[in-house]
Formats: sequence, structure tokens, C-alpha cells
Amino acid sequence: MQESGVREARAHLTDLVAAAARGEGTVITKHGHPVAVLLPPEAAELWERHQRLAVERDRRQAAAVEQRSRRETWESEAVHPVAAVIRYQGHPDSDDPIYLPEAEQLPRPRRELRGLVDQLRPDYKSWMYEAWYEDDPRRPSPDSARFRNSARYRYDWQEQAANHVLHLLDTEGNTLARADYDGPLWIPGDPDADE
Repeated sequence: MQESGVREARAHLTDLVAAAARGEGTVITKHGHPVAVLLPPEAAELWERHQRLAVERDRRQAAAVEQRSRRETWESEAVHPVAAVIRYQGHPDSDDPIYLPEAEQLPRPRRELRGLVDQLRPDYKSWMYEAWYEDDPRRPSPDSARFRNSARYRYDWQEQAANHVLHLLDTEGNTLARADYDGPLWIPGDPDADE
């Protein structure tokens, strides 16, 4: 690619444009430093495409940084869990409390709720088993081969697990986090969640 100073390019612009039409580019310099480029149409299209991709890449990077910042702020917010309950079909009147140690009833960053719910899962599982056998003491264990091979029992357990959900509550009774028996943890207001 040839070079041309600004004054020279101004004086010979017609020749440089003709050279570009033949596929030859020209770097235009000022005091020895490149300031512009005269390109053939095909090269200009590639440059424009490159610029669009660069703008899109920068936009995505900025959005990712903003999302990370928003999530870090959200996870750092202090919440105060004071109770854990098993709630039937989302009705607070059906709440059945499970033991939440007093040492865990302290304000904490929202990011620590996942660990707290994991600590409560064994008690949640015990509660579910008790409820399962309370309905019918002759039922097979949900862990047994007989249960796994029985579509009816599988359906009954899945229905029970879907209807009885663990809720972690704050001082005003609002849900800080909830989790199905085998499902993932859901925290209201999660900036990355669909819900």
C-alpha cells in the first residue's frame, strides 16, 4: 500500500482515486504519521464489517460487565432469614416450620442463602418422607427399586415434591429463597433468572 502526504494527496487526488478503483490503497500521512486511508470499495466493505463487529463486541462486553456488577451488588445485599417452612402449593396458611438454628438467624449477604438452604435440605428430606408414609404407611420407600419401577408411585412422589416446597423467610414473612425437593434454588429478584 502506497503512502502519500496530505498536500501530495490533495494535489493528486484524481490519481489516488483511480488507483483505489484498480484495487490499490493509499495511506495518507501528516508529518509522517498515518491519518487516513483511501481504500478500494471491496476493502472498504471489509473495514465497515470489521467496525460493526467491533462495536457489537464492545457492546456485549459492556453488557456483561454491567450484568456482573448488578449481580455482585444484588448478592452483597444483606438479608435476614428468621424461619424455614415447608409450604403447600404456595399457601402461607399451610406453613409447617422446620428447625432453623438460632445461630443461622442472622443478617447475611444474599449469596450465603444457597449454603443455608443446603444445610436445611436433610431436614426437608426427612419431613417429606414422614409426610409420604403418613398418607399411607404401606407405601414403598421413594429410594426403593419397587418405587422406581412403579409409575404410579413415581407420579405420587413427584406430585408431593412439587406441592411441598421449602421456603426461607425474613422477619416480615417474605420469601428470601425457595427450593423444590430435587429442584434448584430460586431467590426472588435474581437478575439472571427468567422469573
